[in-house]
Amino acid sequence: MRPNVLLIVAHDVGRHLGCYGVPETGSNHLDGLAAGGVRLAQFFSTSPQCSPARASLVTGRYPHSHGVIGICSPIFGFDLHADERTLGQLLGDAGYRTALVGIQHETLHTERLGFEDHLAHHRPPPK
Repeated sequence: MRPNVLLIVAHDVGRHLGCYGVPETGSNHLDGLAAGGVRLAQFFSTSPQCSPARASLVTGRYPHSHGVIGICSPIFGFDLHADERTLGQLLGDAGYRTALVGIQHETLHTERLGFEDHLAHHRPPPK
């Protein structure tokens, strides 16, 4: 049986979850998921900015390779290269049902992420 894959990316959480030793955060449900799954003990980012780091997470490539070298916004013009392969596409090709839920900052065109279901939207940066 193939494993289920649930990738959760949150804004500015860092290590502030019970499963990382900060119990007063009230993250019991996430702690339970971590206890029954995979929890990263050492994780490094390809960029200090949200969009480039998230785009690297879904492509497995560095920002200068996938095209998102700054915040993904029509104002700045950074976006994934049109032919970039993503985690959503790779999982879909492997027969997984995929869904993107919440806010995404990886591209201006959510369909480029290759998820079967799009329950997310792109949120522009605050003015």
